[in-house]
Amino acid sequence: MKSRELNSISPEMKNQLYPCLWFDGQANVAAAYYCSIFPNSKIISANPMVVNFELIGTKIMGLNGGPQYKFSPATSFVIECETQEEIDGETRRRRKV
Repeated sequence: MKSRELNSISPEMKNQLYPCLWFDGQANVAAAYYCSIFPNSKIISANPMVVNFELIGTKIMGLNGGPQYKFSPATSFVIECETQEEIDGETRRRRKV
């Protein structure tokens, strides 16, 4: 989908969209490794559940989601929202797609 098409689906979308990679306890280790092999990369924040990092300017989330799903090249996309109203609005817009 071209960015122009995405904007026509949700022209009021102001939140950043980025991928989320699912891990079984190794998200922090993976983020550190990825940051070590790509230039201009860094870990932004980390806790036992989630690590946010940037690879060459692209934000990525690593989630320690548990063993129910094995790591794969599949990707989820995250939209940051500050309020429940924003979450509800984004959810309604995604269901229309």
